[in-house]
Amino acid sequence: SAGQIAAWEPFDQNAGAADWFDADYMFGVHNGFDVVIGNPPYIQLQKGGGRLGRLYRNAGFATYARTGDVYQLFYEKGCQLLTPEQGLLSYITSNSWLKAEYGKATRRYFAERHTPLRLLEMGKDVFEQAIVDSSILIARSGPSSTPGYAVDVDKLPDRSFPPDASLWREFRPQGERPWSLLSPLEQSVMDKMESVGTPLQDWDVSIYRGFTTGLNSAFIIDDETRQTLVDDDPKSAEIIKPVVRGRDIRRWRVRWADLYLIDTHNGYGSTPAVNIDDYPAVKAYLDGFYPALAKRQDKGRTPYNLRNCTYHDEFTKAKLFWADMAKEGRFAYSDAEMFSNNKGYIMTGRSLKYLCGLLNSRLITWYVQNTAATTGMGLTEWTVVMVERIPTPRLSASQQRPIVRLVERILRAKASDTLSDTGAWEAELDRLVNGLYGLTEEEVGVIMG
Repeated sequence: SAGQIAAWEPFDQNAGAADWFDADYMFGVHNGFDVVIGNPPYIQLQKGGGRLGRLYRNAGFATYARTGDVYQLFYEKGCQLLTPEQGLLSYITSNSWLKAEYGKATRRYFAERHTPLRLLEMGKDVFEQAIVDSSILIARSGPSSTPGYAVDVDKLPDRSFPPDASLWREFRPQGERPWSLLSPLEQSVMDKMESVGTPLQDWDVSIYRGFTTGLNSAFIIDDETRQTLVDDDPKSAEIIKPVVRGRDIRRWRVRWADLYLIDTHNGYGSTPAVNIDDYPAVKAYLDGFYPALAKRQDKGRTPYNLRNCTYHDEFTKAKLFWADMAKEGRFAYSDAEMFSNNKGYIMTGRSLKYLCGLLNSRLITWYVQNTAATTGMGLTEWTVVMVERIPTPRLSASQQRPIVRLVERILRAKASDTLSDTGAWEAELDRLVNGLYGLTEEEVGVIMG
């Protein structure tokens, strides 16, 4: 009614959604809008303890994802408001849904129910203070076989707007697969990789995230603090272990910053939880942080203990470290007992040196850059889900040997100095990896840029 409209305060963030919207009554529109244009808000559904996610979880949205963003729901609602078969929707949003795991339902929704006509990748230069890469999607209501066209402005030599018609590439979304703006030659490379390789999730490897302490300032210490604790009580050394952060993980080797984790674990397997009373020097040190220790959610059976970690022993094995965000593959081999904070991941299992070489190759970096989400800082998100789907050729130990030999040379050179020049060996490794996938000289030219 007019009274409801007059009483509604659109700028009150606590007022919630207006449940009385009626297009027919308000605008005389009873069969949908011809055009819906918008710049919906970007709010992660997990933010604030997941309150927003819980609000929409059972609201009937086909595009809902627990780890997704509210703008995805705006996409679906906007499409519902369109005139059937001819209405047009145009939104500018973050582009993360195009490739991220949480965007699968949204990609499938558009591919199956509507017709994407134009996709314009804008990067982060649209807004001066943007911290995300943006894209504009124009879609028509209802499915059809009509192809769409896409362009990535960041890759154009001439960034004048609008891009010339000759620069737009035909674009046919395929269900929930990541939407990549590839040329026919680039698509040929992608197809070869996925036909030759086996996703890493089907290999005999295990992938884990690094430790979440809940209070790094207390549990991650420098060498001077470690030495003080050990001098006060030599037994302290039993629960103080080397640790790396995401920024310390370089290609091939970690660049350890002489940092340590106070490993007051919560027990794993048959190993009982650490009793802090057995380590008086460490307990006295942590007591200086006690109010914050007690408040944190990521704690174990006492405020002094770390949260449960059933894979604690994996950090003692040979492993590959990698950082969660990077411009290129940054996989580091280590056979020492060493932990990682939650800005890094580890992989344990078989064929690690072979995988280290493969995953650090320029081809794999190209693949991930074209199938993974990016941050507003131009970094690629090397998440578990992304790495697990990298198509990797399965080879016997003898077939892996040429790559393993090169990796071992690089590791020896990097052992004393992570900045050692190993460019010649890495170029040879790239050549071998390209050959594993059967790339032509022209296709290699695309990858090497």
